[in-house]
Amino acid sequence: MRTTLAAYFEGLQKQGVLRKNISPAVTARMFLWILFSYFRSEEIMQSAGMKKAAMEKQVREMVDIFMSGTINSNGLI
Repeated sequence: MRTTLAAYFEGLQKQGVLRKNISPAVTARMFLWILFSYFRSEEIMQSAGMKKAAMEKQVREMVDIFMSGTINSNGLI
């Protein structure tokens, strides 16, 4: 999975979507750890199970933060 995701990120670098000065392999590992940590903590903390709609919303938000960062478009927070 890491190899496939790293290849995807490398393709995004070639398209100019992602910065070229970062490792696609490290980027893939970070992204997968974010998702793994989220699902693992949800599994541990919520014995009743995860609600699919809430989970999908949170994953979309994590992807957005991962891809866009947390800094305002003005520059500084």
